[in-house]
Amino acid sequence: GKGAILETTSVLGPALSVSQSPKTGKNLMTLASDDKSFEFHLQLADVSQIAILEKETPMKTMRIIRVLGAEGQSMCSLILADQSDSAIQWFHGLVGEYGAT
Repeated sequence: GKGAILETTSVLGPALSVSQSPKTGKNLMTLASDDKSFEFHLQLADVSQIAILEKETPMKTMRIIRVLGAEGQSMCSLILADQSDSAIQWFHGLVGEYGAT
């Protein structure tokens, strides 16, 4: 696409907060690593849908959480790097609770 790609194997989500951006006044969700050395910020007003999907590739199954904007455009994709049984079980729990796209 036309956006940027940032890859990390940092664990996101142990630290989760919602606050108001001092700049824009919009609600801002932050997912961060435990030590807050890596943070992911998302303006919630710009999100219209979350897509949860699995995509088969020749090398592995990709487990993706895609954040979509108002016109269905991809704002960002969070790809689960951990291929352990517990990580896959966690992802399938999301699919069970929210459905797959």
